[in-house]
Order: sequence, then C-alpha cells, then structure tokens
Amino acid sequence: MMTAAAARPFWLAASTHRGEEEFILAAHRQLLQTYPDLLTLIVPRHPERGGEVAKLAAELGIAAARRSEGAEIGAKTPVYIADTIGELGLFYRLSQIVYIGGSLVPTGGQNPLEAARLDCALLHGPHMENFADVMQSFEEHEASLTVTDAETLAKTVGDLMGDPARRDELAARAGKVVSGGTETLQKTLAKVENLLNGGTR
Repeated sequence: MMTAAAARPFWLAASTHRGEEEFILAAHRQLLQTYPDLLTLIVPRHPERGGEVAKLAAELGIAAARRSEGAEIGAKTPVYIADTIGELGLFYRLSQIVYIGGSLVPTGGQNPLEAARLDCALLHGPHMENFADVMQSFEEHEASLTVTDAETLAKTVGDLMGDPARRDELAARAGKVVSGGTETLQKTLAKVENLLNGGTR
C-alpha cells in the first residue's frame, strides 16, 4: 500500500474529529512549501465521515483519495483518507510522526498509547483531558509535543521531518513511558479497562 509513498515525507493525523480536519488540511498546505511531495494520512475517528473530510479537502483545492472506495496511495497522492474500521494500528506502524486527534477541538483527545508503543513521535492539541494522567507522564518525560493551531501543527511536523534524530528521540521517550510500568500509567489503564467493562469512574 505504501510502496509508492515510501520515499516521500508523510505524517498521520489519527482519530480526527469534526472541526479539526480544517487545521490538518491547512497544515498540509503550509508543509507543501517545504515538502512539495508530502503525503498526509487522515484517519477519521468515525469512518463514516470519510466523504465529509474528502469534500472539505476538495473545497480547499486538495485532492484526496479514500480507502473505503478502494483507492491506493499513488506517487502523487497528496491526502489519503483511511475511512475504514480496524486499521489504525497498521497506519501507526507505517508512520513516524502522528498527531493524536480529538485534541485540537474540545472532545478530550484520543488514546495515545498504541501510537507510543509503535515508535511514533507524538503530537497533540491542548485538549487531552480524557487521558490527563497519561499525558502528565508524557509531559514529565518530554515525550510528546503540544500544538495549538494549523501553524504550530505545520511547524512542528516540519521540524520533525527535518530532524530525524529529534523525531526518533521523541518516539523513544514515548515508548519508554508506555513500557516503563509507571504507577500512574498502570492506574490509568486500570481505570480505562474498568470503564470499558461497564464500570463507573
């Protein structure tokens, strides 16, 4: 799937929500100034929004291919929307720079743990309240970067693309946080598991 893009710079916006794809697509356009062959991968939190995201891209003059329609990533594909179920882990494995969705809009953020386990350098917005304890550990270990808008998103992604050593160090720090068995992280995972099993907060 990624053969045609293997030599291209690319990044992933994972589990995105309505209202933040505008930031992601604006960041994509800014990044094109430095990386004209850039590929931006977008995985909507709700796959049924794939058409909505593609329409938004089209309105901004950006061609977008949709995985749900069987589209492959070509050598010239600028934006690829992975609007399918159960494949996020695959895209984490392919991507070295990941923006965690639901965090540039006030929805509380999505789970950053899987991306951290899969050697991704993590970016997120200011709204990560759903994972406050986890994010405290990331902050203490300088294991993720906060962005606030399209401009800071583009700059941070671009900086990491231009500095592989820093990108790899950030990913390594995130990996250590999730593999270190810290007390705070274990408590948080226990809380999440309890909620998933129908328990209370």
